[in-house]
Amino acid sequence: MYMNYVGFSMVPSLANSGLVMARTIDSLIETPRVSKIVFVQQRNYVHTFAQVSMLLEISNLYNYLMKQERILSTKKLAHSNPARSACLTTITP
Repeated sequence: MYMNYVGFSMVPSLANSGLVMARTIDSLIETPRVSKIVFVQQRNYVHTFAQVSMLLEISNLYNYLMKQERILSTKKLAHSNPARSACLTTITP
């Protein structure tokens, strides 16, 4: 997978940029059969199969928690903190 970072103000880094990490994870969720990721800028930054495999595990966990378990649903958030329940029910239509 090639990701375009031409014109990005800094070197695209998974470790140092939440934006780069979020965009990469979102792309892996959409296209999970990836064996290599290349960030294109002034030069190409290549991530190996081992690195991509770890990122795929993160994207699968994220997908599971957000879509299957709905971990951030108002119901689950209210259940985890009863004091917050009143606030969530007044905000939620």
